[in-house]
Amino acid sequence: MINDIDSVKRLGDGPIVIVDDDEMQRDILQSCYERSELTDELVLLSSGTELLEYFKVVLETNKKTPSIVMIDINMPGLNGHELVKKIREHDEFKVIPVIVMLTASNFDKDKQMALENGANGFLTKPSDVNIYISLFNNLKTS
Repeated sequence: MINDIDSVKRLGDGPIVIVDDDEMQRDILQSCYERSELTDELVLLSSGTELLEYFKVVLETNKKTPSIVMIDINMPGLNGHELVKKIREHDEFKVIPVIVMLTASNFDKDKQMALENGANGFLTKPSDVNIYISLFNNLKTS
């Protein structure tokens, strides 16, 4: 299980996709990404529904498959747990590689549920923007 930023890896050189309903959190992530060494496409989405629509576009076009998807657990509508479960239930979405749950929670119950639903890992949201920058730098492909 992924439980720290040094363990987070991506598959391939496709876009990095992050789903978080909190606009301020997305702005922070965007800013940290811009300060990182990465130049790959960053896709920021605000809901599970947007992610499912994005996956459909990827599957129906020549868009690159995401190399990693990070999903906030606590979101209205489809929460992160429900979203991962829904993704893993559909054959066409099983091609999406790594799914890491992002959350402010550090409860073992949330970690276990994330893995049971098909997440590849669980990462507690860092409180320091420099940690986010390090996370993105760690995602560089060779």
